[in-house]
Amino acid sequence: MLAGAGAGVAIKLARLMHLNNDYVFDGKEYDVSNLIVTTYVKAKDSVREGEISDRLKEQFRILNRNKPPDIKAGRHCTDPVLCEFYDLCNPGTPAGHVSRRPRIGSKRLERLISAGITSIKRIPADFPLTKRQRRATDSVKSGKPFISPGPEHAWLAGKRYRSC
Repeated sequence: MLAGAGAGVAIKLARLMHLNNDYVFDGKEYDVSNLIVTTYVKAKDSVREGEISDRLKEQFRILNRNKPPDIKAGRHCTDPVLCEFYDLCNPGTPAGHVSRRPRIGSKRLERLISAGITSIKRIPADFPLTKRQRRATDSVKSGKPFISPGPEHAWLAGKRYRSC
């Protein structure tokens, strides 16, 4: 049984409706059946009476501080929402910083930073990256853009341009 939040009601079953953050609009028609997800709340997942109030009090206490909390910056800074202290804890990073590596993923990013690798140019050749990530990393290291060797490349290579 779930607690009835002190209202004297025995709740046998509860469901939580929320937006599906994996839903992708196809650009044509909304699929509302996939946009909203219904999840059953189990007794073990419910919160005790007063727990939400306690959490809110703690969060407001932290937000009213003049300094950010002493917690290492990470994914929790932006998920599920952007933290009020984000800019203080995450000052601007230089252009070649590993956090600016497109689609690096939080786990790989954490592995690099914990190994002391903060520059894209210092990512080891044996560090596991996808093919696209490796191409982009190699492009940053060499300072040369990657140009796909597809048919359009061959077409462009055969063109002659007048010079003035």
